[in-house]
Amino acid sequence: MKKINIIYNYEYDDVSEQLTIQDDVDIVCVPDCICDNLEQNVQEFFNWTNCLDSGCWKEINGALVCSVDTEDFIRWINQTYPNLEAESAFIVKQHTKYNSQYPIAEF
Repeated sequence: MKKINIIYNYEYDDVSEQLTIQDDVDIVCVPDCICDNLEQNVQEFFNWTNCLDSGCWKEINGALVCSVDTEDFIRWINQTYPNLEAESAFIVKQHTKYNSQYPIAEF
């Protein structure tokens, strides 16, 4: 199991090629295989959220919108990779400071 940062508030500067991260991240623990291919797994998660039955679609002011959060990512991992039951993903801490020791999942 490995910890990762899930970041929501960030800016990317194309000139300096630097990512500026705000101090409101979620730290989650995921199975090694998820972390080892994190970018690909995050993309697969977002592809899954496009399905209306993902549970990520909500009606707001009469419009159907997709709204994802850390809990949805954890749910997707644990449902998509059921053979990893001994290594279920879980939230370590929410709304905390970015930890540069952990990889980043950009939401």
